[in-house]
Amino acid sequence: MNYQFRLSEHKTKELVWHECLYYDVETAAYNQNFDDVNNLNIREVGITAFTIMLPKHILGKRRLKALQTMAVTKDVSIDDVEFMIVYYYNDQIRARTKRMLLDVLDIIAQGLKKRTYLCGFNNEFFDDLIIAERLSESVSCWQYHLTDGTRTNLYTADLYLWAKSYGLKKLEEVGEYLRLPKLQGWSSLQEFVEYNIRDVFILPNFLKLLNSHDMYALKPATASRDMVSREMFHKFQETLNIPITRVFTDQKVTDSIPLIGGRTEPYYAIGENVHCLDVNSLYPYTMANFLMPAITVWKTYTSHGKTYADGQIKHVKTSCTQTRHEEIKEFLDYCSEYLLTAAETDECITPDALRQLFETRSPWFGILYVKLNGIKHEWKQYEQQLLFYFPFARKKDGYTLFSYDPDAVYCVQFYELMWLTFFNYEILDAIEYPYFDRFVIADKIKELYEQRKELKAQGDQRERALKMLLNAGYGIFATRQRSRRACTEQNEYEKYYTLWLTSPNKDCFDVYDDATNDYVRVYARMLHSKPVLYIETGDPNQRYANNTIPIYAVAITSHGRFTLYSYMLNGILTPPEIANDYRIYYVDTDSMFCSPKLATLLQPCIGSELGQLKLEDVYEYCYFLAPKTYIARSSTSGVIKKFKGTGTQFTRLIVAQSMTSDFKIYQRTALQPNNPQKRRLMQDYSFQPTKEPEQGSEYLAKLWDQIKSAF
Repeated sequence: MNYQFRLSEHKTKELVWHECLYYDVETAAYNQNFDDVNNLNIREVGITAFTIMLPKHILGKRRLKALQTMAVTKDVSIDDVEFMIVYYYNDQIRARTKRMLLDVLDIIAQGLKKRTYLCGFNNEFFDDLIIAERLSESVSCWQYHLTDGTRTNLYTADLYLWAKSYGLKKLEEVGEYLRLPKLQGWSSLQEFVEYNIRDVFILPNFLKLLNSHDMYALKPATASRDMVSREMFHKFQETLNIPITRVFTDQKVTDSIPLIGGRTEPYYAIGENVHCLDVNSLYPYTMANFLMPAITVWKTYTSHGKTYADGQIKHVKTSCTQTRHEEIKEFLDYCSEYLLTAAETDECITPDALRQLFETRSPWFGILYVKLNGIKHEWKQYEQQLLFYFPFARKKDGYTLFSYDPDAVYCVQFYELMWLTFFNYEILDAIEYPYFDRFVIADKIKELYEQRKELKAQGDQRERALKMLLNAGYGIFATRQRSRRACTEQNEYEKYYTLWLTSPNKDCFDVYDDATNDYVRVYARMLHSKPVLYIETGDPNQRYANNTIPIYAVAITSHGRFTLYSYMLNGILTPPEIANDYRIYYVDTDSMFCSPKLATLLQPCIGSELGQLKLEDVYEYCYFLAPKTYIARSSTSGVIKKFKGTGTQFTRLIVAQSMTSDFKIYQRTALQPNNPQKRRLMQDYSFQPTKEPEQGSEYLAKLWDQIKSAF
């Protein structure tokens, strides 16, 4: 299968700060409190005011004069670029306010000679809904139309996505980031006007900052993909001396290798004096340091006088010869001796040391499909911890399970081969990658990380852009090729409607399809009393989209699990009689909550370098209820509540409202103990992985009730 890995150039779809318009709408009168936007039906409530800010050079003088006769206007400048602010307020007849907004947009849209973007903050959820009947979807944005349906050069864009990518979730946070704080409070209409104008004034300054960081795309994912792609091509050209235009890989082989992300199981429900250790930029660390399947030149060709090449990631699908079996066994025996010595001498086990051991001695680089027949005799004293913190994952009914099952087939990927040292195993199948090397942009990742460290130490805002780029390298490699269709067949609709009723997320949820061994994503759009359902499935002819190299995503996530498990081994490989003193309470994709003694043992691994650990906080107590669902208290941060999907609340009212959905409020609960769980809480407050997802235990329900009453 051919995977195009090109740098996409969309010059007509760039957000340039002095070529865009900016706007915001308000729903409250100046002498009233603001409504809670989380529970506000903006289509029904209407608006009292709007503010539009536009660079004056994009319109002719006649249209600028027309705007001045319609509403209150004000001229401002940003770095010598002249802007006009158009403001209108009417809380008595809100329909007139909307009509005026559309009239202003019509005048602007008719005067635009080229594609221009109307930027808002979280406008796809809020502001755009007021003018939704004038918008139609156009690839990755919405196009504005006149009353008679005529298309215009005005499109909408949402800066909220960019703010989130920079770790800024509210406009207030963006203002603080720019040192342009939102105005707080007002006592007159004039102060209310200034408050609204400041909100809009923040937006061009934010986009100006993004442009200074070389960010121009409509959405962060596009920009990061393009910039990472550009760096990859530069490296290809440097190392191969020929520009690579395509990368070929076997889709059938890739599809047979499960893409499994981070790990969250198993763990303990309650911990005291808990140290939270986080890995510095885990996935960038693996891309910068670990070996990856190499791209080799497959063929060259000439076009318009220039020479180009196609690349290929070569693999060998094999049953694994007896000689190779013996070589792997010999390597694992050496690993066993190394790890046993480290465990018995309290030597700190590090990912770098284990990585180097693998790279210097492993006879195998690839994928093994194995059955496990229990713990080896030399590791019996650690059996309880090894099976509790099980290293290999499998997919079952849509769940990813890190649990031991003697009947299951496990996919052992790349460096994770080393963890077979703990088990008696049987190799069933194998895929080898005979050519491997450092990642093509490994040096660039290290360079970016060092730059980010320096900028962060200086308090320079550009460090957020570099953080986004560092974290973007992984995501571009395994984008699914999906198609969406409406769910109209009655039996199918009833099946998914039943699942929708019990799903905590009413916007979309995933269902595992045994027939295709893949996920089906179900989207819901409320219409009257029942949702309209859309089914999104993977393309059976091409599972991954063009511009992807999925085996890289498999390798990066596998290397990430290897890194975290290497750190975890310092707690796992402790004798049973002292295991509680070196306890790991909870792990996430790139973090570990552990006991003080384990944190002390890991002290040599704490530092500011890529892949090292950093001490995030020390908590007096922690309650871990489910993945990304916990309560913790520290002397510095106070009580921290993190509940996936609900923020800091146990239960939250969510508004389903967007460009394609009607207004609806539903309830989301952080944890529902009666729902099927892939972990079972035991009497000793350990969450044990289960072979099959099952109803939550009685202990979980009791613990949940106790915590809800206390917090």
